Amino acid sequence: MERRKFLGALTDASLSVPLEGSSTERAGAQNPTASGAGVARQSPFATSQVEVAGNTVFVRRYGTGPAILLVHGFPRTSLMWRFLAPRLAENHTVICVDLRAYGRSGIPASTDNHFPYSKRAMAEELVDVMGTLGFPTFTLIGHDRGGRVCYRMALDHPKHVERLRSDLLALDFTGTGAAAPGELSARCSQGRFRESLWARFLWSRDSRRIPFHLSRSGPRSWHL
Repeated sequence: MERRKFLGALTDASLSVPLEGSSTERAGAQNPTASGAGVARQSPFATSQVEVAGNTVFVRRYGTGPAILLVHGFPRTSLMWRFLAPRLAENHTVICVDLRAYGRSGIPASTDNHFPYSKRAMAEELVDVMGTLGFPTFTLIGHDRGGRVCYRMALDHPKHVERLRSDLLALDFTGTGAAAPGELSARCSQGRFRESLWARFLWSRDSRRIPFHLSRSGPRSWHL
């Protein structure tokens, strides 16, 4: 908890730095990163704790319009989107969440099978968050571990996901329900993409039976 308080104070301090008109413009012209930081500080956003079943999820909300949900990766938080979110918020409502046990979100108790911290449980929780905020459907963008949560969400809740973009798979899926396993395979069946990322599609299958099927199909390849 001490770490959370420290990071929270550091974040609040960084967002409360006043901007000097002329000096900020000069610094931005010399340093694009500094300019981007200025945009992030100027862009208004609201924070809230959204109550869902058994947990509270911290949310940063920007802009108005069709909804986009941004899901961070490890070991980051919703703060990682501070430069991208203001740009998307020019014509969208942008929701940046802290995954459970990250940042300012709650830390639900785990179980013997660790299901509360599975990608499936996290995905379902974020669908509930978006529903609570009034967005039954939305565009979904994920990074790293958040990309895995997004992929699971598109598989389990396709009616809620209008579009998916994840650096995990490095491609887009558009249209409600388009992220079904068969559709994923059909769109990823060519060349090096197929050869390098084939294992990703095992995530959409029953993992308890995968070892059995693999070993049965070629026992000499799996047993020394």
